[in-house]
Amino acid sequence: MPALRTRKHAADEVGTTTVNGTATASGLPRAPQIAPPGRRRRPKWALAGVAVMVVGGLLGAALYSASGDRVSVIGIAEPVAFGETVQASDLVEVGVAEDPRLQPVPWSDLDLVVGMIAATDLTAGSLLTMSALTTSSSPGAGQELVPVALQVSQLPAGGLRPRDELLLVATDPAAGDPAAGQGAATGAGEQLAAMVLRVGVPGSTGLVVVDVLVDSGNGAELAVLAAAGRVAVVVLPRDG
Repeated sequence: MPALRTRKHAADEVGTTTVNGTATASGLPRAPQIAPPGRRRRPKWALAGVAVMVVGGLLGAALYSASGDRVSVIGIAEPVAFGETVQASDLVEVGVAEDPRLQPVPWSDLDLVVGMIAATDLTAGSLLTMSALTTSSSPGAGQELVPVALQVSQLPAGGLRPRDELLLVATDPAAGDPAAGQGAATGAGEQLAAMVLRVGVPGSTGLVVVDVLVDSGNGAELAVLAAAGRVAVVVLPRDG
């Protein structure tokens, strides 16, 4: 019996071991825990990547520059209303890619365009073309300019702008007007087509002077109505 106990005791010693204070079923040692290796930095590869990015950017810039020859043209820096004189301060030099579909005025022609008159509204941020300019001051051939004083209450809430197309409608003479009962040059309800050239600043009396262009032959008639305060305004849609 002692021998049996000795063999059992020996078997217990071989078949049981303790790891971190806990008995395990096998006497074989556990595999050691090995941490995964960290990523090794390679400075040379990082520098090579940066160099590739820089070279790529330079190549992109070179291709962009080579995509078309750039020329200096005239751009609009400040808005110029129809009928106003173009000043040097209204213009700015702009570099654009040459394109046969565009016909902006070259920057070298700056002295030529300064002093010309806007034949349309020149919008800030756009390129200047010769078709937008004229050397003729208003009124032009076949036109007459008439100043019309209007009450602020007779104008649209948004105001009037150069190139607005108007119908000027004759109203009835006011009571006590010398023209009343004597016949007026134009009867109430008659209409004249006109275009706004410029709009003045409201005065202390609440009147705003609007310079309008009418066809030749209609200026005198409109002047009579305007002097008598017999003009009402209808704003028409702009063409285009």
